Amino acid sequence: MVSQYPHQLYFDAGYYPEAQKDANGRIIQPTRVNNPQILDCRAETNDAGSGAKIVTTTDGERIDFAFTVFLPSGTVDITTGTKVEIKQGNYLVVSGQVKRYERGFFHNRFWI
Repeated sequence: MVSQYPHQLYFDAGYYPEAQKDANGRIIQPTRVNNPQILDCRAETNDAGSGAKIVTTTDGERIDFAFTVFLPSGTVDITTGTKVEIKQGNYLVVSGQVKRYERGFFHNRFWI
């Protein structure tokens, strides 16, 4: 049987917790909390003809991309600029940064 999401997406959804104050009222700068994620996905190469490898970002900028990655609906949002790796088993399919993320009704997708 063919799997709709045969690849695994690896990324860090880390965050900075809210700043706290010490006993003297000084602000303590928080350290980043790592939050590694592994999600099922499907990566498709952009094999369109010359000049068709462009996606428009939310601010209207047009950028080239190499892969479109599809995720099941309801997965976590991935911030633009996040470094990701797509693997199939132990084989690295692609690594790069998210250029645009889009939440859809049937699936979510982003471009590398």
